[in-house]
Amino acid sequence: MELKDKAVALRQEGRTYKQITEELDVSIDWCKRNLKGVSKPSNTTECVQELIALGSRPQGVTEYEATGVVFKYYENASKDKIRYMKNKARENPDCLIHSGWIDHMNPNQSHKAINAFALHLLNELEVAVDQYLELYPNSNRWSVRREMLKLSFPEVSPEPLFGRVLRNEVLAELMEDRDQ
Repeated sequence: MELKDKAVALRQEGRTYKQITEELDVSIDWCKRNLKGVSKPSNTTECVQELIALGSRPQGVTEYEATGVVFKYYENASKDKIRYMKNKARENPDCLIHSGWIDHMNPNQSHKAINAFALHLLNELEVAVDQYLELYPNSNRWSVRREMLKLSFPEVSPEPLFGRVLRNEVLAELMEDRDQ
C-alpha cells in the first residue's frame, strides 16, 4: 500500500494529523498537503444513529437516556449540543424521545392516570392555600401557591431549597422586627 493510501486510511479511521505523522514518519505539512479534503469520521453521525436506534424501539428513548448517549460521544457536551443532537435524531419520524413518565406498556392508561393525579394534586394544593389564607389573610393567594410549590418541588425554582428556606427565615425575622 502506498504511503498516501495508508495515510488516507488512517485519517478515515479518525486519526489526527499528529497521530499519522508519528505512525508513518511524515510531517504535519505533508499531511496537510496530501490529506486535504479527507475528513475524520464525525461523532455526530454515530451519535445520531444510536439515538435513532434507541428511539425506534417500541418504548422509544427517554430524555435522560438520550442525554447519556450524547455524553458518551461528547464528554463535555453543552446544553446546546445535547439539544442539537436530539433534534437531529428527531428528524427521523421513527425516533421517539420522551420525558419518561409514560408507561410504554400502557401509554393511554398512564396518560389518563397522570392527568387524574395532577388534578388531585392541584386540588390538594388549593386546599392547603385556602387553609394558609384562613390563618394569614393578609397574604397574596398567588404568592402563597407559588411559594408552596417552590418549597415542595425544589426543581420549580433555580434556587437551592436550603437557600430558599434560609432566605424565607431571614425575611420573616426582618418583617417581625419591622412590626415592633
